[in-house]
Amino acid sequence: MPATPGIILTDYRTGGSFLSLCLDSHPLIFCQRGEPLARRSGLYRYFPDLAPEQVLQYIFRTEFCELAMCKVIYRQAGPKVWKYLAGQKGIKVIHLVRRNELRAACSFLFQKAVLQGKAEHPHPLHHFNRQPKQPKPIRLAPQAILDLCRERIKARKAAYGQIDKHKLSTKVVYYEHMTEGEEIEALPEALNDELCRFFDVPYYQMAAPFLHRVNAQYPLSELIANWRQVKALIQETEFGHYLEGE
Repeated sequence: MPATPGIILTDYRTGGSFLSLCLDSHPLIFCQRGEPLARRSGLYRYFPDLAPEQVLQYIFRTEFCELAMCKVIYRQAGPKVWKYLAGQKGIKVIHLVRRNELRAACSFLFQKAVLQGKAEHPHPLHHFNRQPKQPKPIRLAPQAILDLCRERIKARKAAYGQIDKHKLSTKVVYYEHMTEGEEIEALPEALNDELCRFFDVPYYQMAAPFLHRVNAQYPLSELIANWRQVKALIQETEFGHYLEGE
């Protein structure tokens, strides 16, 4: 009998990789790693003509566990994907949200700079080193940060709209509650218990001890070389309250 289908619906830089690995550590949950709907994923190298809903169908067909799921980024969920998800009986949706969109946007732009060779990454994402060196501050365009914050909010609202439209069984998980502001190896006990009950699987401590957050311990003022410019723009917007502590 096929497993119950599910997805982690989220945006970039919101802890989706960590949560995916934690869920996959449960003996009765299969969570496809990475972003299977992204065109850069390995699956599309061999099957370039696959439609996103066909990729989901392949993942959901898993039969050796109670729940089969994967991470879906907002922009990867087009109308056909939502229609397909709505047609899956008993589907479970974890809507993973990051409240601090300022840090999320800066993290995304920092990672983009690393990939473009404009910045040095403090450490690989999947690494056992507990004490990565602090990265050198880089310049980020203030307007680009603000635009990305607003794009992320817009995408999140659209996702809520689709969830409501299709009446999908959904549990909202906040990045800040999941990480508790610290470098963690496993899901907090309370959240772990809530997710097991939501998925209707036996309690099991889910963990991903080899995946570490990027720049979590450093304030933005130490990561962004032109922080004064960024702060001057952001403090006059709806995201000004995120500057506290930065």
